[in-house]
Amino acid sequence: MGYKHERYVGDLLLSLQQQTILPSRILLIDDDPAGETADAAEVYLEENPLHVSIQRNRVNRGLCASLNSALSTIDTEFYAYISADDWMLPTRFERQLEAMAGASADVAVVYSNALRVDEHGKQLERDFKTEYAWPPRLSGSVYSELCEYNWLPAPSVMLRTQSVKEAGGYDPDLFFEDHDLWIRLALKSDFLCVDEPLVAFRELGSSLGHQQFHTTNPRFVMAYLQIFSKQLGITPELDAEMQNRIWTLALRLWRIEGPTPRVVDYLKTSFRSAPNRVTARVYVLLARAGVRATAVDRVRGFLRAPRA
Repeated sequence: MGYKHERYVGDLLLSLQQQTILPSRILLIDDDPAGETADAAEVYLEENPLHVSIQRNRVNRGLCASLNSALSTIDTEFYAYISADDWMLPTRFERQLEAMAGASADVAVVYSNALRVDEHGKQLERDFKTEYAWPPRLSGSVYSELCEYNWLPAPSVMLRTQSVKEAGGYDPDLFFEDHDLWIRLALKSDFLCVDEPLVAFRELGSSLGHQQFHTTNPRFVMAYLQIFSKQLGITPELDAEMQNRIWTLALRLWRIEGPTPRVVDYLKTSFRSAPNRVTARVYVLLARAGVRATAVDRVRGFLRAPRA
């Protein structure tokens, strides 16, 4: 999957060519209408014996829509996807297919650690596992752990095709694909960790994560409100946990974008899980009346200020 990755796609294609087990099919999707990633890939392929199908999106469809399009064409038992600015170590497919061959059919996902590299391909000191503080439990049922945070390096993940299709594929209403899908898969399936680096994850300032994954970005906050809302109705205990997270995120969105209808809806959905229900109910009423959270914060700050 590529978007303005013309500088890096050659490294990815070389890493595919060097795999100890080649995939049966390679599809490169360029989601930039300018098509420079696809152009660079074609230059590489003219000089190297690697068969790659290239799909050029005439409009920017977004990551999830592009992945769903590709998913509809996959008929192999497993598949993997990777951003065109990352690359694979030579035994990536061999080690993961070997792990899946010995796993039960309940395992939908196998993943690995990842090297972290800079824009020039220089390895950074801390690998993905160290930088993102993986939890103690890495394999088996990891639903609870994934509800806490996303520690999986997406370029390292290999998925059971049928499990992903049964889970509904990628949510096109979200602008990033991975954490939502991991949580939905973990609800019914097991995960398996090959605890060694099998891919290289390039840390770029221009990447989707660096540009969009910020707690002050309304698009990012809204995405997690949608993700956590999907987990409601599974168990009463989980409902309480998720509603508390939804309440916290709804307050944050209220501060960022004001008392919009969707903010009011999320506040109304989750206020009963707030630490102080009385205060939470007042917040809902204020938001419904069109009051901004920043105005509430100023009043609270004034009331708490020491008197001369």
